[in-house]
Amino acid sequence: MRRFVKFLLIFVLGICAGWGTFGYFVNAMDVDLEKMINGDLEERVIQTEPIVTNLKDGSYARIRLAVVLSNKKGADELKKRSFQFKNQIIKHVSEIDGNTLRSQEEEVLDPLMLFLDHTLELGEPLGIYITEKVIQ
Repeated sequence: MRRFVKFLLIFVLGICAGWGTFGYFVNAMDVDLEKMINGDLEERVIQTEPIVTNLKDGSYARIRLAVVLSNKKGADELKKRSFQFKNQIIKHVSEIDGNTLRSQEEEVLDPLMLFLDHTLELGEPLGIYITEKVIQ
């Protein structure tokens, strides 16, 4: 009976310690997520200049993107690599037609997200958004 009580006491203390640790880390993750959302967002968002390129069907598009990165160092790195990113934008946009660009933005954004994911060393892209799009 005495061994059972010791076992039960140790078991209950272990569960309490586990729940306490779990709660601590969940709370810490919420604080980090809130900081990422509200804190330094302006420093982590990079806006491209408007880029004009021909489309596959002969029309042309003017497009501007905003990239949200995980940290300021990643944003600084993307600023330095902006010429590579602009090249990828032109390459991917020129391979699609106007209707696809109108209706399926992921055809442009997914390859760009992959490019940034593989290219950036100091941060990772959290999202790419089209902030301006004109197709003629």
